[in-house]
Amino acid sequence: MGITLNIWIFSGIIGTAYILGYLMSRTMGRLLAADNGNGAQTAEYEMGVQPLDRPDRETPVQEPEERQQEPIQRRYRSRQHREPQTRPAGHPIASPAAGQLEVLSGQGRRGVLLSPESDQVYAPAAGKIIRLYPRGNEFLLKTDCGVVLRIQAGERDAEMTEDYFRPRIVQNEFVGKGKLLLEYDREALARDGYDTHVSMTVEEEAESYNLSVTGSLWVKSGQDCLWVL
Repeated sequence: MGITLNIWIFSGIIGTAYILGYLMSRTMGRLLAADNGNGAQTAEYEMGVQPLDRPDRETPVQEPEERQQEPIQRRYRSRQHREPQTRPAGHPIASPAAGQLEVLSGQGRRGVLLSPESDQVYAPAAGKIIRLYPRGNEFLLKTDCGVVLRIQAGERDAEMTEDYFRPRIVQNEFVGKGKLLLEYDREALARDGYDTHVSMTVEEEAESYNLSVTGSLWVKSGQDCLWVL
């Protein structure tokens, strides 16, 4: 009985020692494997070698050379550095009506001729109506700068009547720029065979002026179209 008990005790000690040795060997194997991996990674970076085929790292993809363009450099200039727009010298005179513009020169008259798109004529500058002609389609405007303008709708003809024209000002009236001066019936004038143009010329009996006309073919009412110097 005593011999059998000793055999069982001895067998238990041997089994326990075997199990402990097996567990310790596995733990040491894992530690050594981890150390070897870190050492290999450190060695790769120290030697300047890029690790290959490692799923836990992303290799940056380089774009082709034709796509690697330099950024576009844009230059912005402040308002202080912008070049000022040049404008003709002299006193600006606005267009009395909106429409197609032509240069009028000849028979002692210089100015502009308009093919209007409406039946209204407006003051091209501030000044005084120094003369209103009987038919109401022609008047003289002395501007604040001293220039006398002759504004005329239609044509000068003895057969024309004042029924076509409705002046909205009186003689010796002071007007501002853009004031409605005249309304007239363009359709009736055209139907009866009369001219429907609006002309604006500079009176030059006392002195001669230098005139500059805009290069635009179409102007708005109130847009500067004539400069007098």
